[in-house]
Amino acid sequence: MRSKKFVLDTNVWISYFISKNYDTISFAVNKRKAIIPVCLELFAELERVLQYPHLSKLGISTKDALRFVKDIGTFYTIQQPIKKHT
Repeated sequence: MRSKKFVLDTNVWISYFISKNYDTISFAVNKRKAIIPVCLELFAELERVLQYPHLSKLGISTKDALRFVKDIGTFYTIQQPIKKHT
């Protein structure tokens, strides 16, 4: 059986946090055995984006959001550097 890996970018995570509907992703991981890869770079970007003024007004706890991602995701280390756009 093929592995069910789903890479969620920062925009998708932010949508989950805004909707406060964590059941969908929790169900996929816990019941469907989906794998959600995460990395340090994703954590850093999420932490930065969650502090944007228009998002911080929504009352999303950065600490709780990052804990959720850490708990639900499978950690991977990026092997090649990410190119920065200038």
